[in-house]
Amino acid sequence: MTAVTREAAGDVLPGRQMRSRGTQVFRNVNEPVDIAALALDDPGTQRLPVDPVCRMAVDPAQSEERTVYRGNAYYFCSTTCREAFARDPRRYTKPSGGQGIST
Repeated sequence: MTAVTREAAGDVLPGRQMRSRGTQVFRNVNEPVDIAALALDDPGTQRLPVDPVCRMAVDPAQSEERTVYRGNAYYFCSTTCREAFARDPRRYTKPSGGQGIST
């Protein structure tokens, strides 16, 4: 999350550990952004699939953008990411099938 998001959350995230991820530069964002990761208290929490294009975690229950490639389901944060994947799936997957979820 961004530093601005963290500040806006205030005390809503008590007991959570924030890990700085430094300052990142993003496409279509004018200024560098300070980002941090939220470490969940429960190490057994299942990890969300990652959009292979932008590398953002995606909740499959919330994503309307999904495709299957070589027997693996891939979830996307946006139509833009799904379309980029569709143009060149090999760019976003590893030879072993990438980080999709086997179907």
